[in-house]
Amino acid sequence: KKFTFLAGRPHEMAHLFMRVLNYVAHDIVVKKLANNPTFQRAAVRGTEMVQELAKSVAEGTQSEKARMISQQAEEIAQKAAEVKDQASFVAAAVKQEIKRKIRSQ
Repeated sequence: KKFTFLAGRPHEMAHLFMRVLNYVAHDIVVKKLANNPTFQRAAVRGTEMVQELAKSVAEGTQSEKARMISQQAEEIAQKAAEVKDQASFVAAAVKQEIKRKIRSQ
């Protein structure tokens, strides 16, 4: 008796054949690559390069944070200097006012 479940359906038969062929080819290729020292070295180098890139990005992020903190510290120092100057100005004005009040008595 013939296989009738695919009879008259060449596209489905071709699709099934391609799936089986793809499975066998995939299995063979994966086994060959897994046992190939050149491929293994390339995979290790690729992994190391990705890890180094990730590390450099993380360090770059840390240095960016450090730069931002440094910039904020400079801004705070400038504001503190401005407040000090204003306080000195106010203190000098108060001192002059007190001297003037003392002289006028």
